[in-house]
Amino acid sequence: MKTRVLVFIVVVICVAGFLVVALTVPVLPRSQPFNLSRTLPTGTNFFNGQTGCGPNETVREAFPANGVIAYWITQNATDASVNIWGSSLSVSSFPFMGSFGWSSFFLSTGSPGGSSGSMSSGEYTFVFQACGSTPTVSLGFWGVTNYSAPLL
Repeated sequence: MKTRVLVFIVVVICVAGFLVVALTVPVLPRSQPFNLSRTLPTGTNFFNGQTGCGPNETVREAFPANGVIAYWITQNATDASVNIWGSSLSVSSFPFMGSFGWSSFFLSTGSPGGSSGSMSSGEYTFVFQACGSTPTVSLGFWGVTNYSAPLL
């Protein structure tokens, strides 16, 4: 009987100690870089008044939860552009979209062009399409996800 009481007391102390540590340990800022840069082929399709558009390339990317993604996009080919569609199921995935549910966005890099911005982290599906008179268009699309994670 004494052994059972002693084991029970030790288990209660261990659980209480774990709960105290888990509730008082600080949350630390973290960051995770990403790079979705690629060389995309052009083609013979038309899209939105653009000629020489190639096939769509789909990429799915899961960013750490509860964070903010800072991104940079660049494309240096003359007389070319890259169309970028993105979609996510999140609370507010793009600054100008807001609200619950599916959100989507469309960007075009221009000729040549670049941009930067930020969006909420989560799971995204990106679709890239290059248009222009060159055989391929190089797209730079990289950034970092800043998020918080518990120390433990």
